[in-house]
Amino acid sequence: MKIKVKLKNVTKFYKNGDEKIIVLNNISLDIFEGDFIVLMGPSGAGKTTLLFIISALEKPSLGSVFWDDVPVDTLTDSEIQRYKLKKIGLVFQNYYLIPSMTALENVCLPILLLNEYSESEAMLRAKELLSIVGIEKNRFNDLVSRFSGGQMQRVAIARALANNPDIIVADEPTGNLDTKNSKIIIELLNKINRDLNKTIIIATHDPKIAAFSDKVIFIQDGKITLNYI
Repeated sequence: MKIKVKLKNVTKFYKNGDEKIIVLNNISLDIFEGDFIVLMGPSGAGKTTLLFIISALEKPSLGSVFWDDVPVDTLTDSEIQRYKLKKIGLVFQNYYLIPSMTALENVCLPILLLNEYSESEAMLRAKELLSIVGIEKNRFNDLVSRFSGGQMQRVAIARALANNPDIIVADEPTGNLDTKNSKIIIELLNKINRDLNKTIIIATHDPKIAAFSDKVIFIQDGKITLNYI
């Protein structure tokens, strides 16, 4: 099975005056095509930082990250941005949708940024994805600021799928949702993994997500303490 992301001896630290604050400590990890991986651990354990390094939102202080066997540190900034736009979909606890735009416009945006499709093609793709995640057609042109939290997270997942990425990276995707909507989002991510063969990597405190995963990785004090496969 193909390795989509490899982390080799990754360390991340910050300087606070003379003090060095270590967030990740010598992490090595292989993420395979089609994996459903859940990262668990207490707040401050390093889960979000690990996600950000996997998706090149942050750079490691030491060690190497590989995407499809290519060392990320050999890529130019523009190459990294284009790879992320095409290959990695991001989902966040706070959604990060543009509130002044409709659901359709939010999902269209990354497609148009890729500059490979016409506006009509982007609209068609966005409508298909909004239907897949369960947004009703009569809501496509509503401002996302009028949506509930569960609906906004569905739109955010549709946006993450916009350019048909290989990998979906999600940081606490159910953190702001009630039990009912959390279950809907978990089942949706599981369906995306199973039916679309997307690699899913989730950082969460929610043990119910772990029940759907192939691998559960526990992180504490910046280290992998347990790895259940």
